[in-house]
Amino acid sequence: MVNPKTSTLEHTLALPCKAACALFTQKHLIVSLEDGVINWYKLDLPAFSIAKEDDGSKKLTVTEDIEQEWNLNKKIGETSDYECIAHMHYSRSFRQIVMGT
Repeated sequence: MVNPKTSTLEHTLALPCKAACALFTQKHLIVSLEDGVINWYKLDLPAFSIAKEDDGSKKLTVTEDIEQEWNLNKKIGETSDYECIAHMHYSRSFRQIVMGT
């Protein structure tokens, strides 16, 4: 993540391969990887306060904890390429997720 005030890189998330798509929810960062795996990473939300000045301590943190993992390892045709999810969208009620390749 990049600090908007100092433009410095503060926190990175190490992924096992290249990400094809990502989606934020209130509690998770959902990442679709090119090897056909979808991971739900837990978010740590900042504590709420009514202070008027921003001291920089309020920030969203993506943890390394994977709460859920889907493995969609389906090979396409004769090649060894994996089918991966390239588009994700949650419904307004957050009860359904629409995924596409």
